[in-house]
Formats: sequence, C-alpha cells, structure tokens
Amino acid sequence: MATVLAIPATRAATFAAMSAALTGFTPDFIAPPVDPNQLHAHLLHHIDELAGTTSVDQLLAQFTVLQAHGQTSQQIADVMLGISPSSHAPAAQLAQSIVKLWYLGSWYPPGSTSAFDGNVVSSQAYVGGLAWRAMQAHAMGDSPFKFGDWTSAPPSLAEFGADVPEHKS
Repeated sequence: MATVLAIPATRAATFAAMSAALTGFTPDFIAPPVDPNQLHAHLLHHIDELAGTTSVDQLLAQFTVLQAHGQTSQQIADVMLGISPSSHAPAAQLAQSIVKLWYLGSWYPPGSTSAFDGNVVSSQAYVGGLAWRAMQAHAMGDSPFKFGDWTSAPPSLAEFGADVPEHKS
C-alpha cells in the first residue's frame, strides 16, 4: 500500500466518515490523522474497481444527505444497510459488502448470501480487518504487541477503535 492512490481527499474523507458510521468504529480509527498505510483509500480504490465508481458515488451522496439532515451514526447505518426501513436495494447491498470488506478484508459481491463468495483484496486489508479489533485480537503472523503481552488484561474495545461508550466502574 505504499503507492499513493489518486483519490480526491474529500472523496476519501467522505468514504472514511461513511465507513465509520457503517462499521461502528471511530472516524479517527478508520482514517487516522497520521496513516502511512491509508487503508481507507486502499479499500475505496478496490471498491471502485469491483462495484463501479458510479455506484460508490451514489452511496457517498446518500451518506452526505443523511449526515446533513443531522442523523446519528446509528441512524445512518440503519438506513444505508437496509435495516430501518428494511430494504434489499442495490445501495443497501453495496453498503453491506463494504461492511464485510472492512471487517473481513474480503470482498463479497453485493447481494451475495454465500459464506464462501469472498475474495481477500490484499494482505493489508486482511491484517487491517476490523474483526480482529472487535475480537481484541490480531491476524495470525501479525501483531502490534510485544512478547509477553498475554500476561496483561486486553485493552478495552474503545482502545481498539470501537465507537462504544466507556463503562464507569
């Protein structure tokens, strides 16, 4: 992912904000201020190739409208993922595929119902998959932790980038 992708900064920022709403992770985790890997731009590039820039731009426009109307991240996710109101529209299916890509690092074609239709788009997408963060784990062979970290309690989900309220003890 060292290659700089030719994606306009505003489009990448909108995609990152939409991805944060859809995945339940914080915007700063999805697109950190200092991010040499630019995973969000990398994934957007793959989605453009796999689903078509026009479809992606329509989804980004839907997000922008919902955000402009003051919807919360949860409300935006519910509408865009076809949860409330219930929808199997192509845009909702594309949003669902984007969530799968963020969590698993694999692209599942919109509307796919098979657990085995996915294709890993890159090693960076797999290692950066949000499923690892949600499980407070890491991909095999890749770890940001040092030897012996298993002797300490794992960090909270919020420390892993999940957009969850902190529980006070």
